[in-house]
Amino acid sequence: MPEFIDALKMEGKNVSRETFEKLKLYFELIKKWNKSINLVSRKIHEKDLLAHMRESMLLAEVLGNTGSFMDLGSGNGLPGIILGIMGLTGILVERNSKKSIFLKEAARILEINIKVINSDIRECHDLLKEDDPKFIVSKAVSSAVHVVDLCYPIINKDTKVFLLKNNAMIQELEELKEKYQFKSVIIENKNLDDNVILKVEHIKLK
Repeated sequence: MPEFIDALKMEGKNVSRETFEKLKLYFELIKKWNKSINLVSRKIHEKDLLAHMRESMLLAEVLGNTGSFMDLGSGNGLPGIILGIMGLTGILVERNSKKSIFLKEAARILEINIKVINSDIRECHDLLKEDDPKFIVSKAVSSAVHVVDLCYPIINKDTKVFLLKNNAMIQELEELKEKYQFKSVIIENKNLDDNVILKVEHIKLK
């Protein structure tokens, strides 16, 4: 993965050899499983997949190691698996059975502190409340207002929601304002053109 190494060096990221080996293994697992399960587009270039991985690494830096997370609609494991590789503890909620099997196998092979729930989030609110994740993360699942709607039963005053979005999120923010009160911050993402990380907190129904 020379491109990945070069990209990490350019961004000044200094990851341990163990972390790098796990990132490399996860990259290979996606390519292997993608032959039988639609994890990413079959036409995606390796450099673009690496860019998405670096995006998740940026999110890990933003979150720090101060609490657990829940990844809604984890799918191929971005960002949840990467967050686990970077040392965070979390729960991945994925309703697709085949993708859930991939996620469980990836977490096992990578030896990361990740639990996978194969369920629609609306059917596991009580279980998630017990874990009380500090962060809710989601990438390419749905609009901001729909993600907050789905997660609202487990959101409290300390919960922070991080959405990996493109620039269309400006319109999504306006839709979110129609239903909820909140504070938001847009974090620039230089790894993917026109993509940002949207942080939403202090969320309350109007």
